[in-house]
Amino acid sequence: MTERVSAGGKSVNSEQDEKTGTQNVLRLHAEELQVERRNRVTGEVRVSVQTRMEEHVVDEVLRNVHVETRVVPVGRFVEEAPDVRVEGDTTIIPIIEEVVVRRLLLREEVHVVRTPTRQRHQETVSLRREQAVISRTTPKGSVAAAEDATAEPDPAQHPPTQSSSE
Repeated sequence: MTERVSAGGKSVNSEQDEKTGTQNVLRLHAEELQVERRNRVTGEVRVSVQTRMEEHVVDEVLRNVHVETRVVPVGRFVEEAPDVRVEGDTTIIPIIEEVVVRRLLLREEVHVVRTPTRQRHQETVSLRREQAVISRTTPKGSVAAAEDATAEPDPAQHPPTQSSSE
């Protein structure tokens, strides 16, 4: 005959031998698992930033305006003072003198002539670039391979220069 008996919350299978009348008990064991977490240092990570200088050639067309001033004698009487006027690339500024006869004499005009020029300008400039160097160390103190992360420029922060063709 087989009987299942619960002893202290644990199941025990027992079997009675019919010939001898003794009871054979088979004890069952169950394992329980308890999980804990512990922080453990497995190494270090160091990040250093290196700034390097790079030489770049800047080649742009520079615009200049050359201004020439000429005084042009006129010597004619006018009824009222003429306004400053522009004729092409020349700005004309009238110079008035009041004479005793109470008539206006246009004594002279100052002609300001603007001549735009263009010339190519080339210059070597130094630009800085940052580079992150990452090194990892193991708990034994050995240094693992270093990673190299070069910073690429952000186009939103530094828009490309545009060459003007005016």
